[in-house]
Formats: sequence, C-alpha cells, structure tokens
Amino acid sequence: MLSRKSKCAVIDPSDDVERYLAQAENDFSDISAIIDTHIHGDHISGARRLVQKKLGAPICMNESSDVKFDFEAVSDGDKISVGTIILKAIFTPGHTRESMSLLYIDRKRVDSPWGVFSGDTLFVGDIGRLDFSGARDHYANVQFSLR
Repeated sequence: MLSRKSKCAVIDPSDDVERYLAQAENDFSDISAIIDTHIHGDHISGARRLVQKKLGAPICMNESSDVKFDFEAVSDGDKISVGTIILKAIFTPGHTRESMSLLYIDRKRVDSPWGVFSGDTLFVGDIGRLDFSGARDHYANVQFSLR
C-alpha cells in the first residue's frame, strides 16, 4: 500500500475488516495503529485480520492483556501518535481487568483532550458491564478533564 497523506487508527475493530480498509482507501489514509481497548467477550476482534493484511500497523493493547499473539504493550499514560492525533491510554479496569480508555487529543485544534474512547467502560448515563472476565471485583476510577 502506498503511503498516503493522513494516518488513522482502528479502535476495537469487528471481524468485518474490509469496511475499515475501504474507508481508509476512500479517505486516502494509512492505518497506522490497531487498538483493542480490552479483550472482547462479545465479538471476535478484527485486529489480527487487519495485521494479516500487511498494513505494518501494530496491535496495541494494555500491557496486562493475557492473549496468545504478539501485540504492542501499552501502559497507563502512554501516548499513541496517529498523524496529528494523540491517543493517551488510561487504565480503566472494570469491564475487563485489562480495559483501557483513550483520551483523544487533536493537536491541530487544541493541546488538551476533547474526547474519549471508553472501550465499553463508560456510556452516556451508565457504565460498562462488570460481569466479564471476573471484572466485577474491579472498579474504574477515571478522573480526567475534557476541558
């Protein structure tokens, strides 16, 4: 695949990876990161299928993820650069033990976070399910400002 003008990340991909490839092609973007915010118990992640497409993008997961394939370990506070976008990892156990959220910082707009990918940890007016992987004994103490 030829290098394009922009970069993009695929977060918590479903197994239908052709749609991500088509969207990246349509947007003239290179997929530079594939991120699973947690080990999925409710669907098959498309992360490894995307890697098989020879994109050169790593699978990024929380360092405590217990999986049997290679991934780039992400620690609490680590930053993943995707073009002008920074995704800052925040360890948010609760939905699963290794759950992480990603603060979204667009350096073209502002240097502070203005969005979050919660990876099934937070919903509008609710929280994610705590019954997967024995996670009900864990609590998410996420404190950050989106200002």
